[in-house]
Amino acid sequence: MSLRKQLEGLKLSAGNCPKAGLLDVVILCPLADAGGRPPGVYRTGPPGSSVGVYIYDPAAGEPKVPAERLAPSALLIGGDARPL
Repeated sequence: MSLRKQLEGLKLSAGNCPKAGLLDVVILCPLADAGGRPPGVYRTGPPGSSVGVYIYDPAAGEPKVPAERLAPSALLIGGDARPL
């Protein structure tokens, strides 16, 4: 394989990577179980982790995780949530 083809392959691969800071796994947490944290999206785990928790208020209706925080193939765990 020529160097040009290798570089083209790398360029295509890099173009398909999600933006840094997006979450791959989001766990839904009702406000009552959040330990005093206000509703919102929080990153969890060690630095560089792509796992987060979304704290939502069930009284406000169905949880809707902000799509701009999710990787294209993100996994939502808990409840019947759909990205906005």
